[in-house]
Amino acid sequence: MSDILLADDEEHIVELVSLILEDVVECTVHPAYDGEQAVCILDSVRPDLAILDYMMPKRSGLEVLHYIREHHEETVAIVITGKGGNLGAEFIKAGALEFLPKPFTADDLLQAVERALAEQRERRARRRVPVIPVDHWQQRVEGIREHIALADTVYEIETRIDSGAEPAVCCTVRTTGGEVLRRSRGYSEFGSHAALRAILSAGVRRLHGEVLEHLATGRAN
Repeated sequence: MSDILLADDEEHIVELVSLILEDVVECTVHPAYDGEQAVCILDSVRPDLAILDYMMPKRSGLEVLHYIREHHEETVAIVITGKGGNLGAEFIKAGALEFLPKPFTADDLLQAVERALAEQRERRARRRVPVIPVDHWQQRVEGIREHIALADTVYEIETRIDSGAEPAVCCTVRTTGGEVLRRSRGYSEFGSHAALRAILSAGVRRLHGEVLEHLATGRAN
């Protein structure tokens, strides 16, 4: 069920358009007879669609359009007017989705309303999709890259250990695997392959935990 604001200072137009809409469209029509009433309904109801007459007392349809753009960007708008001239472009520029010159037919009105409500549903759906900043993705990617680089380096060092190389030789691998592996040149002081394996394992667990934390933070955001 859609909420539609219908603002026009001519009561017979409000009555006629309301009958057409409520007969065909699943909606509740909220009538307003001047621009101030329209703004009050916008703030209290937050309608899906606003149908605005251009010439209204207290606030014009154009002023109400500006208010919608500043305070109710999910609400889409159609402007109707009997005033001649090239006003359509001005209304569209101010944020109106459609412009209907008076007199218009019921079909013209219903087609415009159908298009406007479809656009409103798309806008609401887009606002529900979370936007993750690019730098957040870059941070996650860098963490994963470091984890992969560390795993590659550990594999190479462990291959050297398995081949029987001395610990000092095992730790001369060129690496981009992060701080843990940059300390590897000091691992030889432990003097045994077992100690070296233990330190490597601890380093992997630490960095793996950091990567998992990155991923968890990403899901939470």
